[in-house]
Amino acid sequence: MAAELGYSEVYAYRDGLPGWIKKGNPTTTIEALPKVKIKKIKPAKLKAMIDAGGNFVIVDIRPKYELDKVSLDTEKVDANLSQLNNVVESLPRNKQIVIVDVNGKRGGVAYKYFAMKGISDLLLLDGGMQKWLKAGLPVK
Repeated sequence: MAAELGYSEVYAYRDGLPGWIKKGNPTTTIEALPKVKIKKIKPAKLKAMIDAGGNFVIVDIRPKYELDKVSLDTEKVDANLSQLNNVVESLPRNKQIVIVDVNGKRGGVAYKYFAMKGISDLLLLDGGMQKWLKAGLPVK
């Protein structure tokens, strides 16, 4: 992605953060996320909830370049991972929060962050937008 944006010297640490830590390199933790059981929702069930007009808010945490490609065809809050603290206070506490990400992996971070901030009624879209698309559900 960085190369696509025009950066010419782009590097990735082959072993990722776990390898970095294993080698004893320094890290900083700002807030430890809680260990919570992540509840997931299948794309077809979320589609049924959207059609029924349920009492929930969808928070799409995908980056802007992903949102620009394809998006759920419904009302939602767009807030990538770096913006979660900007939206958490505005999320209603009396509605279920459904988190959408690319493939169901990064959404766990948002899920745990929202749980840490006192939101208890959470769901993560199982398989993220990729599974939604694979199921042939509507997008814009």
